[in-house]
Amino acid sequence: MTGCAFGDEPAELRHHPTGRDEHGRYLDPDLTLPACHDDHTFVHDDWRDLGIEAVERPLTFFDRVETRLRRLATNCRRMDPAGVNPFWTKLAAALVRWADEIARGTRRLDERDPGWRDDPGFYPDGPAR
Repeated sequence: MTGCAFGDEPAELRHHPTGRDEHGRYLDPDLTLPACHDDHTFVHDDWRDLGIEAVERPLTFFDRVETRLRRLATNCRRMDPAGVNPFWTKLAAALVRWADEIARGTRRLDERDPGWRDDPGFYPDGPAR
């Protein structure tokens, strides 16, 4: 394995930067980053602190994209902790902005049609409940 994507340490693990869904399955199983134990733990701490690690309800397609974007943003923030390469900070900000756009659209759907989440067509695994 190569070095940790977040620092200079040797990588011991493969980190899934978009995490797991409500069933415990990786959202993107083939999308991984090499990570040392400590940085892997720090990223998951970030997710817990932001309330984006645990998934409590079935995720619509929109929710899945929003979750991916928010989790990827935290990974990007950790890519350049010293601020040497501002690309990672700018990308993280863009990912959060895009996630916010999806969240606004989803809230609007909830307001206009509260029953839309009951439609199995909005879920990858069929019926929501």
